[in-house]
Amino acid sequence: MRVTILYSCRIAGIISLLVAGLFYSKASANVISYVDTSLDGSQKYVLRVDGKPFYMTNIQVRMDVMRYSDRWSAETREALVARLAADGFNTLSIPVHWYEVEPEKDKFDWTILDEYLQLTNKYNLKMEMLWFGTNSGGHTQWLNPQWANTSKADPVHLRVPDYVLYTPQYGSPGWSRSQEEGSHETTSEFNIRRDMTDYTLDLGDTRLRDRETYVLSKVMEHIAEWDKANGSRHPIIGVQIGNEVRGQHIPFGNTVINNYLSHVAGAVKNSGYVVWTRVNCVFMDVYARVFENELLRNTPEGTNLDMIGIDTYSHHFSTAEEFMASMRTNVPYAGKNYRMIMETNSERPYSAQMHLAALSGNNAFDYYDASGLYRRDGDGVSAKVSHIEDIRLVNKILTSAPEDIALNAHGYGLFVHNWQGNKSDVTISNTGITFIPDYPTSQGISIIRNRNEIVLMSTKGGTFTIPASFKITGASKGRFNSDNQWINENGVNYRQSREGQDTSIRMESGTTIRLICKDTGKAEAKIYQAEFADVCVGAEKQSCIEGIGFAGIGYVKLPSTAGAYIQFNQIDGQEGRDKTIRIRYALGGKRDARMVVFVNGTMNEIKLTPTGGYDNYRYVSFRTPLNSGTNNTIKLETRDNLTRINRAAYYETNVNIDEIQVAALSNDMYGYLLVHFIHDRKGYGERVYFNISRGDDVHQWDYLNGGEPVLVSNKSTTGIRDPFIAYNPEKQVYYILTTDLRTYGGDECGWELYGSDYCTTVNVWESQDLITWSSLRSFDVKADKRGNPVEPLVDQVDRRKIHKSAMMWAPEATWVPDFYDLNDDGIANGSAKGGAFVVYWSTYATVDGMSRKMVLWGATPDFTQATYEFGGVFMEEMKSMPGNGVIDANLIQKKLSDGELRTYRIGTANSGEKQRGTYMESTDAQAWWREKKEWKELQTLIGAKIMPETPLGVEGPAAFKANSEEKWYLFVDAIGGNKKKGYTLLESDDIDKDKPWRAVEKNIELNPHTKHGGVIPLTKAQYDAIRAADALPAENKNLTVPGIILSKGAKADEVAEALLANVSVKSCNGYGTNILPVRWNEDDLTKVTKAKKGDKVEVSGTVVTIGANFNHWKWQRKETGEWLPDDDPIYFFNKPKGANNNSWYQSGGWEATSQTRPLYSSTGIKVTTTVTVK
Repeated sequence: MRVTILYSCRIAGIISLLVAGLFYSKASANVISYVDTSLDGSQKYVLRVDGKPFYMTNIQVRMDVMRYSDRWSAETREALVARLAADGFNTLSIPVHWYEVEPEKDKFDWTILDEYLQLTNKYNLKMEMLWFGTNSGGHTQWLNPQWANTSKADPVHLRVPDYVLYTPQYGSPGWSRSQEEGSHETTSEFNIRRDMTDYTLDLGDTRLRDRETYVLSKVMEHIAEWDKANGSRHPIIGVQIGNEVRGQHIPFGNTVINNYLSHVAGAVKNSGYVVWTRVNCVFMDVYARVFENELLRNTPEGTNLDMIGIDTYSHHFSTAEEFMASMRTNVPYAGKNYRMIMETNSERPYSAQMHLAALSGNNAFDYYDASGLYRRDGDGVSAKVSHIEDIRLVNKILTSAPEDIALNAHGYGLFVHNWQGNKSDVTISNTGITFIPDYPTSQGISIIRNRNEIVLMSTKGGTFTIPASFKITGASKGRFNSDNQWINENGVNYRQSREGQDTSIRMESGTTIRLICKDTGKAEAKIYQAEFADVCVGAEKQSCIEGIGFAGIGYVKLPSTAGAYIQFNQIDGQEGRDKTIRIRYALGGKRDARMVVFVNGTMNEIKLTPTGGYDNYRYVSFRTPLNSGTNNTIKLETRDNLTRINRAAYYETNVNIDEIQVAALSNDMYGYLLVHFIHDRKGYGERVYFNISRGDDVHQWDYLNGGEPVLVSNKSTTGIRDPFIAYNPEKQVYYILTTDLRTYGGDECGWELYGSDYCTTVNVWESQDLITWSSLRSFDVKADKRGNPVEPLVDQVDRRKIHKSAMMWAPEATWVPDFYDLNDDGIANGSAKGGAFVVYWSTYATVDGMSRKMVLWGATPDFTQATYEFGGVFMEEMKSMPGNGVIDANLIQKKLSDGELRTYRIGTANSGEKQRGTYMESTDAQAWWREKKEWKELQTLIGAKIMPETPLGVEGPAAFKANSEEKWYLFVDAIGGNKKKGYTLLESDDIDKDKPWRAVEKNIELNPHTKHGGVIPLTKAQYDAIRAADALPAENKNLTVPGIILSKGAKADEVAEALLANVSVKSCNGYGTNILPVRWNEDDLTKVTKAKKGDKVEVSGTVVTIGANFNHWKWQRKETGEWLPDDDPIYFFNKPKGANNNSWYQSGGWEATSQTRPLYSSTGIKVTTTVTVK
């Protein structure tokens, strides 16, 4: 089915409200629920309750019929509610009549409404209140209409109070059973449309409209008060305005009806308890009402009606197949209308399958009603139909992953297999996942959650097959909880898919399985829908259920004539720079379509290849720069797509454009990682800490690992200062380098000794993913490749001798891709050998008979002793400033227009007669580490004005380039008397100009004790991976995974392969629930290999997080044998001074080993399982 979409572009002045799906005149802090039409993070319009995506498993419950006609007791009504909750319904639609809350004018009675609220809360349900006001099906109806009346003697009353409409009682003179209403002798304070019926009130009567609005406002006021007094659990999540409102015999105009209902709905939107509003229509009214409401929505006044839906029944169709198919198409795609089937047959034997057919059409679904499924059975209820079991299974799977069902659209991230509910053959999703049902009535759902997760569901069983390209690595059976966290209930037996082979998974009835895979191909991107773009004359906005678009609304049919266009405006380029643009399109026929894309006026040519039909969508991608912010326009224009036959020209077929995506690809630069130590006189802060930027913003930073250290040294001084992070692109390995020095709680020998005769080793850790780091190793910058001390050192450039190099401080390194291709003079030698790091560090040494601080350099590709070579002097004092020492070298580089690099070095000279403070200079020499003379001074006393009381008091520079713009940043380490001791930030938009560095204008959110470190830019993939791996045990307690059964004699690697490879954890700083791998304990795996038949072996593991790295060591107190942590406060400092009783001394001092100081993690997340041996 294909229909043209009616959509107006007149949205000026109300865009901000429409983005959230809300429109009401009074801003309210009490928004309980709303329709989110922003498409931000979703593939269709979304119902949200308390901010979270909400999918209703909904059924209408005619409590009024049970109360007035069938005379069910309160106990029986509650028994029904309890049964509905047990059968998987999460929302009840319950009528509330005007007369029930206002039996007499201005006298309100909340008894019946409160009963419903109490039941809803008691059984942990939600409720849509169906407000039955003046008009139901064209007139005012009875509380117990004749079709439900079991006795002529039963008292009756209209659904409104007498002042709204009065009629003589049933059986009074003038009463006629031949007409539904009963009597002609009706009266009202308002206008009666007797040309329609004696029971139809005039919807054009503004007095009636205002009175109904007032009464509903009192109802909403009571709901807000009741909810506040009963725990603020928000039982009501939606309000239906009227019931099948229309004229009788003579129609009301659609404008009259929509204006009336929207005004009444304002009582909800302007209340202290704001929820979504809906209107239900009979099938012949729905299209006109939807279109009319969308026109109203796009006026300055707007609409208070969030959704217009349909009441549809099988008797409207000639066959069951037609009725089933209508579940997908019976509500038009138009504007921002949320599509919903608001009533349909519950008693039909295929009604459960109807629900999933509706889901495949991106329609919400509400059964009508409970009486079609359940009967009164004494004081309780029992099932009335056999297909209730099918409904339970459908509810079970839908409520096992409600957020995914709510957010994903069929044919995109979600696919309903066998939506017809009567097929036995295979169905294939748009992502290539197949499903073969066990029974014709069994249906399946496959969902691509993200790049690494797939969710599979089945009602009555079947077999899913996953393409080999997804590379499945884990599977488990379970459900998602209310926080959208996966709850494992059992493992799933399967073999990891081998290269090139698909993975098949057998599903039982009513089960949900989550798969972990290498890559589903789902990209993170900002989506812009074609149906909301500007289009040329001749282009049509349409929808087609088989080729449904991302929003579940439609696409633009773009003609092949030259110049036909679609233009997307206000495209968010975020921070700017190059972006990947993806166009989702469908192209029938067999010929390519030539297109031109204008991005902010710049032309790009693209070619669209045939997709095999207009129900099959593909992507075409290209890279282009975007402006920062939303000042971007993308225009897609058709070229002459013609075929010429015998000199006659014929236009090719049209192109369907569904959407464009602005993708943040995994290799795009995004965010920064800062490694540093902490200044803490009273604690053990000399360890490695990680901070990560908030998004791509260098001004705001979050601690990783909850502010706890990530790495620690248990060797030598056990201190870590001045950490720096470097990257080897050849091996794709990251290295952290640090000073081996502890000034608080170690040997405490003092700064004089630290600077004259101390450690000359560099601490090194390495990682490939920035999450899991190796064990500590070191190399000595004053030793040869065999580790033998060298004295004196010899400069390899000018052959000067360097005596008594007494320490190694603040090591940093810069990668030189062709380092080993160069001769001693720095000229290429023609025999390529690859790259190396030039590593440079601060020291105190004697050169040319003068002792001073200076920076030396060496080279190594991997920071091992075997590859290390000493180089020479890199930075020393200017000859015109004798005695001026230099420390803390930091380098940045910039590519010039000729492709060559300009190198900038920053150092600190805070001693001597003429101090330069922290300064920067540059050179264009390509062998910059060998350059002795050609350095141009650019700025001195950098950062001096930050601390007036110590104008030269900064050191530890750490410069880096911004990811998104031509801008540079510089952290400097403030020292001296300033209370804000630690890093502060400078910036420059031109590092070549005179005095380029200035203080940043924005506030910096960074822990004030953050000291000397290094910054590295991240890719988007790295940023997301680090954020996901930042999880703490306090938020992930008692993690377990389902046990497994293995045969006796299994090998350790077989045990590890059989165990669940991944678990869900809650990450820090609001980064949600993520899937992380588990590293199982090797000793426990060995126990399994040695276990006997019948043994149950508990196996423990550690989740691979940043906090799983060793960040503490412990030591054993000799007197008691007790093991104590490295930072135990009693044994932290010497007490008394010089008594040598702190933890460093007690654990062996300089002679300690890994046995006397064993490492451990204080922030690792543990997970356990049980292996049963058969």
